[in-house]
Amino acid sequence: QTYTGFVYDMTEDFDAGVIVLTQMQYKPEADKEIAIVVDMSTGVNKNDEHIDIVTMLVGDKEITINAKDDKTLVKSDNKKLETGDIIQYKTNSDGEIVKVRVLFDISGKGTEKNETPVEDLEIIYGKVVKRFTNSINVTVNDGSVRNIVLPSDVKVYSVDTTKTKNKVSVATTGDIQAYDEDEGNRVFIRIYDEAVKEVVVIK
Repeated sequence: QTYTGFVYDMTEDFDAGVIVLTQMQYKPEADKEIAIVVDMSTGVNKNDEHIDIVTMLVGDKEITINAKDDKTLVKSDNKKLETGDIIQYKTNSDGEIVKVRVLFDISGKGTEKNETPVEDLEIIYGKVVKRFTNSINVTVNDGSVRNIVLPSDVKVYSVDTTKTKNKVSVATTGDIQAYDEDEGNRVFIRIYDEAVKEVVVIK
């Protein structure tokens, strides 16, 4: 992380009495697993300040975490995170979320993309045109076909916006199907250091 440090009460053997860090520029680590937003709510922290609270699916369980304030859990145009958004997040020493990296905005589920948010991190969101035992062929905006190898330990999730509840869930590679125009099913893929880490089936 980037910050400015001030050291006070330094002794001859360079033992610091006080270290103050300011201008912290928190950034979620690129290798951090994804979190899928399940629900958003509001609350008040121990200082009686209004905060946002997010419930997310991380790994195979749901967790609920407080944000530092009511301005952190936002995406473009300062719009609050919503069910189905995919993020990486950073917490402070109090366990509060202080920064999010929005990898996928559910409100744009019809817009395919292939991008590199930060070094070694690649995001693919597109259509599966064919699936094999251990891999899938994917296109973005009907471009060239790319074969994506699925490791045996790849984590798979589902975000089904057609449901009225339980829209976000753990899935399996068997749920990854070829694109169907009626269903509008696409896949979100996070690749870190050239290895596929997670796949999310989006409907």
